[in-house]
Amino acid sequence: MSDNPIIRIYFVWNAEKSLKGAVLGMIEVMRGIDSCSLCDITYNGLTPKPEWINYKAQLTNLHELEIVEYYRNKLPNRLADFIRDNFPVIVGERADGTLLRLLSPSAIDECAGDLGQFMDILDAELEYQATD
Repeated sequence: MSDNPIIRIYFVWNAEKSLKGAVLGMIEVMRGIDSCSLCDITYNGLTPKPEWINYKAQLTNLHELEIVEYYRNKLPNRLADFIRDNFPVIVGERADGTLLRLLSPSAIDECAGDLGQFMDILDAELEYQATD
């Protein structure tokens, strides 16, 4: 067990939180366009997959992690500086405030929309980081 555990996970979407972003997102869903592979994994069109909701609750309850979700245009400066326009991405924050990339955009892309595969990869990374 790490003496500096991950206490927070940031899920950062490759989407904008704005009226324009919402409209573009709806158009993408209707056209079958996928500009955010994390969105594709976790959402059925415009609504979150029930399995995604359950998984976030599991992370919060079993691993005692805080889950924070951000859109690319609403990032705090510290997180934006760390990510450097590499979206979507999963970032962990350790108890001492250190940020670490848990899943890169390419790792998320490789899941090809498969929520089960995504959960397995993230769980394995969290387990690895817990022993580091």
